[in-house]
Amino acid sequence: MNSHHFKTGKTLSSALALIVLSACSSDNSTDPVTCETANATEAPSVEESPLFAFASTEASDFSSGRLERLSVGEFPELTGCTIAGSSDIFVRTDGTNVFALGRGNQDWFAQFDKETLDNVYQYSVVANGASSANPHDVAFRNANQAFIARYDTSSVWIVNPSATSEAEFFLSEIDLSAYDADGATEMTALAIVGDNLFVLMQRLENFFATRTSYIAVFDISGDTPTEVETGMGSDGLGGIQLPVNNAQQMFVNEATGDLIIAANGDAFNPAIAAEEKLSGGVVAVDTTDYSVELLIDDNELLAEPAEGEELTPEFISRVLMVSPEKGYLVSFTSFGTSFVRSFNPTTGLVAQDPLSDFNGVDVKSLNLAPSGNVWVAIGDIEAPGFDRLNPTDDTLVGPRVRTELNPNNVVFITR
Repeated sequence: MNSHHFKTGKTLSSALALIVLSACSSDNSTDPVTCETANATEAPSVEESPLFAFASTEASDFSSGRLERLSVGEFPELTGCTIAGSSDIFVRTDGTNVFALGRGNQDWFAQFDKETLDNVYQYSVVANGASSANPHDVAFRNANQAFIARYDTSSVWIVNPSATSEAEFFLSEIDLSAYDADGATEMTALAIVGDNLFVLMQRLENFFATRTSYIAVFDISGDTPTEVETGMGSDGLGGIQLPVNNAQQMFVNEATGDLIIAANGDAFNPAIAAEEKLSGGVVAVDTTDYSVELLIDDNELLAEPAEGEELTPEFISRVLMVSPEKGYLVSFTSFGTSFVRSFNPTTGLVAQDPLSDFNGVDVKSLNLAPSGNVWVAIGDIEAPGFDRLNPTDDTLVGPRVRTELNPNNVVFITR
């Protein structure tokens, strides 16, 4: 693992006013868009838009969800959308096709046609007799094998994403019950590196992050996955014990080969003091020897309050690596009040102040587009969509790319 030592300055603001669920409308936005208008408009040709962006979106009142398709080019625009269940859906891709997970009690995995947006299939991810599975992520090994993290259970499902019937969909499962005796490991993210599957688990207790998160590792080179004894666990567990609680996100840093994990600690526990909630951060895990390094400690974002004011901690929710020299970190103080800072993974320097365009807004996700720009998903009652960020100078690229509902993720697919 490459060694990085992150230094961060304290935030200048001593107290941040709470902002309502979605931020006020931005001046950097185009006119409102609707699914009705987009679906009535002919989609651009392949020559005009060789790429599509597919966003999973949710209503501000969480009453419904959409899968929205956008053209990708100098002037991206909504070219179609379809209702895809209630608000908690999450779009994913295998690089060619578009899929979505129905989270919460929806409990489905679905494929959509990227040209027509028709539902190719929708299969249940609930075992017989179970009440719910709450699928959170999917990792694709090939066209005929994928792994689904089922948050409210203790097993990863192995499925066939090319199945033409529900009977052919479920293949087998991986037992994770050793990591949490209450029946739910809160597995939230997956990654495949070489022949190993990495499963990120929050391991909550009564919805609170009182225990450290873990990564279980499985060798998937054979017909039956076998757990790898990493030597980095405790209490007889073979997985990798992380130095953070409530891990939210995991991805592979292509520059180093490390896994990068973002965790927000015990941010939502009302029974403990503010400073006690800071048990999150950003972690790197070497995928070869499984060594662990805490890159960013969320205590380093803690600002000293002004006299007479309460402590306002910031909790880390997302991180994105753009290059070995550039990355972005998302933190929040309350639901809907987020901040984006740039940092240099090589020198370890985290910017003292948030970017001015993302200071106290509702940042839902960060995704790197094929152009090299970062698409920042913004929740906003009046102007939801994606702000495009140029990582060379941290400036916005054009107006906001509007969606009908609040986006929570986006994938890019070649047509």
